[in-house]
Amino acid sequence: MEIRRFGIGYRRAEGPGGSRGAQASPIHADRRGIVAELALRPNASVALHSNANLTYLVAIEGGGFVQVGDERSRVAAGEAVVWPPNVDHAVWTELTPLRAIVV
Repeated sequence: MEIRRFGIGYRRAEGPGGSRGAQASPIHADRRGIVAELALRPNASVALHSNANLTYLVAIEGGGFVQVGDERSRVAAGEAVVWPPNVDHAVWTELTPLRAIVV
């Protein structure tokens, strides 16, 4: 059995490229994909970007906003957002923090 720790004390000091006030903690990575915790402070953002993989952002605490292409929406704990491959997407917060698992 292997236990992977993430969260406070395990996050990278800097979040993903183009981010402000975001930190990430890798949980698993291999040739098939990546699983990570993403934490955004209030008034934080991960800039609009795309990648070649289908991605899920699963909100587990707090809430914020997401953009997929030209569409924008709120997201809260207990909701998941699908980011299609090769489509610009972003996530940000305003007054509350957001914690999510990104797959």
